[in-house]
Amino acid sequence: MRDRVGACAAARDLAHRPILRPVGRPLMPGTAATAGTIGALAVLVVGLGVVGAASVHAQRLSAATDAAALAAADAASGAVTGIPCERAAQLAATASAEVVSCEVEGLIATVRLSSAFGPFPAQAAARAGPAPEPRDDG
Repeated sequence: MRDRVGACAAARDLAHRPILRPVGRPLMPGTAATAGTIGALAVLVVGLGVVGAASVHAQRLSAATDAAALAAADAASGAVTGIPCERAAQLAATASAEVVSCEVEGLIATVRLSSAFGPFPAQAAARAGPAPEPRDDG
């Protein structure tokens, strides 16, 4: 009778603590493989997220560079008032970018902007101005 009471008390004690695996039994190989697969997938998802964010940053910088070059070309042509490279710098500031170079030759403006993506620098260049004259090949 005493063994039965002792067994019930042991069973009652086991019922109050969580059992992650049977006592004395090693972890199954599938557990390690599953944990490794989940870890690898997590690294892959984070890596793809960073690549996606870098792509978005590059597209925004490119768009800001296009707008800055157009603003500089408009100022050079007299369509808007102001100094061409100052107009480009104003648009670059709205996009949190810096003007690396700004060149105006006649009505054509070439602008290069720089911006940081985390610890990495990114640059984009754009050129704007009137359309070139059509060539007469005849």
